[in-house]
Amino acid sequence: MNENYPQILGINADFFFIFAFSASLRFIFFKGVNSLNQLFAGTWTLVASIFRTADGPSTYPLGEQTEGMLMYDDAGNMAAQLMRPQRPLFLSGDTEQAREAKVAAAYQGYTAYCGRYTIHPEQGIIVHHVRASLNPNWVGSDQTRYFQFSQQNQRLTLTTPPLGREGIVGELIWQRL
Repeated sequence: MNENYPQILGINADFFFIFAFSASLRFIFFKGVNSLNQLFAGTWTLVASIFRTADGPSTYPLGEQTEGMLMYDDAGNMAAQLMRPQRPLFLSGDTEQAREAKVAAAYQGYTAYCGRYTIHPEQGIIVHHVRASLNPNWVGSDQTRYFQFSQQNQRLTLTTPPLGREGIVGELIWQRL
């Protein structure tokens, strides 16, 4: 028997213990993140979209009956689309022939963006990393939302941080489909 064998085995045992412990921590950490992604994953329909200032009345930028869909997958991709119902139709099917006022009304009555998302559970925040958007100013931006689940994780409320000088806070309530 080699005299160095126990020492080599000891080093290897320590190495394997550290490696196994490290791998276990990574598994637990990533399992938690994956589980949280799976909690968001799915298709959601908009129930309500309300914007408020601290001392002002509620406003509805896309109308009180805003329609919308939000999708998350468990790989970290997302897409959101919201629209004012009953937007005025273009007179012809050719959008190139539409008048500027009609195009402006269509644009102002619609919000759409997609990208990746990151969840920060300790802060109750989800960040949408915008890759493409109807609003060109959002491309490349991070849109932060506070999240809260209710009704056995079938309802998701996303709240914006205060926006603009008025400090308007948006609350979007989604129902899982």
